[in-house]
This record gives sequence, C-alpha cells and structure tokens, in this order.
Amino acid sequence: MRELRLMAVGSDELIADEIKAITESFLEGAIPIETISTEDVKEADPDAFYICATTQEKFLSRIVPGEQLFVFDLHPTEEFFAAIARTPPSEEVYVFNNHLAYTNLLIRECKERGMTNLRFRPISFWEQPRKEVLRMLRKARYIIGVDRMMGSQTLFSAKYRFCLRDDVKIIAGRRAASVGSAGRLLAGIASFYEKEMHRERKNLKTQLENGETGHLSERIEHLSDRIYEVASMLADAHFHIMSSEGQDSDDDELFLDGPEVELTGDFAEDMRLLGTQLRDFELLRQRLQMLMEAA
Repeated sequence: MRELRLMAVGSDELIADEIKAITESFLEGAIPIETISTEDVKEADPDAFYICATTQEKFLSRIVPGEQLFVFDLHPTEEFFAAIARTPPSEEVYVFNNHLAYTNLLIRECKERGMTNLRFRPISFWEQPRKEVLRMLRKARYIIGVDRMMGSQTLFSAKYRFCLRDDVKIIAGRRAASVGSAGRLLAGIASFYEKEMHRERKNLKTQLENGETGHLSERIEHLSDRIYEVASMLADAHFHIMSSEGQDSDDDELFLDGPEVELTGDFAEDMRLLGTQLRDFELLRQRLQMLMEAA
C-alpha cells in the first residue's frame, strides 16, 4: 500500500517552514512533512500532496493537479489584531512582508476590525526598492507583520536591523489556517487512504483466491491496523483544528463504529472484517467532508 507524502511549499524557506509548522500543529507527526521552495517544484509526485499559501496557488496550479494541491487560507490570530488596536490613534503603522499583496490584505483586515484611526504603510522588501524600504524602516515607530518575517532571519537580520529605531515597537502575529482550508487537506488525506486501502484489500482477496497464503495473515493484520491508525489520526486532527479556533467539537467527533478489530486467523472471516472496517472508514470520510464543508 502506498503511503502519502506531504510537501510544504513556500516562496522561501521561512514560509515553507511556516506551512510545515501549521500542518504539524494538527497532524502531530502522523505523516512526515517535507519542505520545498516554489521554484523547485518542477513536476508533481503522484504520491504527494502539496500544501501552500494563497500567494503560491497560481504558480503551483500550473504544475500540480488540483486533487493534489491544498491551499491554506492563512490569517493571523485575533490576539495579533488586538495588540495592533492598542496603538495610539493617528500613528503610522508599517506593515512588513515580502509580498505587497499580503501587506495590503493585513491592512484591509485591520480596517475591517475598526482600526481606521491608524495610518498604515506597506513595506514589501521583495517588491519595493531597497532604498525605499530602508527609508521607511528608519521612520517606523510601529512595525507589524507575521512572526516569521519579524525575527533574526528577516527584519532583525543584518540587512535591516541597523536602520531600526531604538524605540521601535514590533507587533508580530502567528498565522493559522482557516478551518475550511485545513479541513480540505484532512478530507484529501482520507480520500487518498480510502482508495489505497480498498486497492490493498482487493490485492489480498486475489492472493487468497489464488491460494497464495504466504505472509497473508501479516498483510491482513497490517491493513487492519493501518485503517484504525489513519481513522484515529483524522479524528485527532479534526479535534485540534476545531479546538484551535475555539469551536466546540464535542458533537462532531469522528469515530469508527467499533473498537480496533480483533482478527480471527481465519482468512475468509478476516477479509470480511476488513470489508466492515473499510465501510466504517468510508462513513468517517463522508462525515469529515460534511463537517468541514459546513465550517
């Protein structure tokens, strides 16, 4: 049975690491996650899912099939916006990022939360001339941005640290994926494994019909365990996603109908038990999709 690879894709190493960390926050190491820069994605691995932010979707969609591409809708936490709102009225607030489009998105989100009494100024260190970036940083008393951009690898790197004011106030925000975009990844993982599990059961059935019983019991046991492991992983991930958003998930728990299956050692009976497990897994996947579509 094939196992899934997850690729966290970013415009640079910082963003790829951020996508990886966000994904790991709800998968908790259940599936290994690799990082790769957008420019290094030359073709899609059929056994891999590619996870990116909205800024990379246009480029990657030309290379990666839609069913393998998962776009996180990333937004800072409300604590970040609450900290910005405590800035004194009429102050200039500089929004620091690599993409100008994202600085404008943050500005819009601040204004949508009532912060119309602040004067926001975008700084894109990739898209604006370096001379202009340094000029604005020298003026800035308040600089906001996502946490990955505000540390020693970017804002406080040797490229920019020297021009920051002594009294500058930095407001850094941690980003999280929306429930809907994280949930789409979970549903994709469920669909991938559902297909692989059905394919493996079909192979086992063919092996039994052909009288090839060598290692058959071990393969049946492995598949049974894997069904339960993936189902448990999806249920736990769903719980973490909903809890991180402060949503009550008690009524939306995902379970297989029964506990982990006890195999009998009888090949025919154990194949029947695998069929029951897979039907339960299919119901779990359908419920997961419905829950996330409603989020």
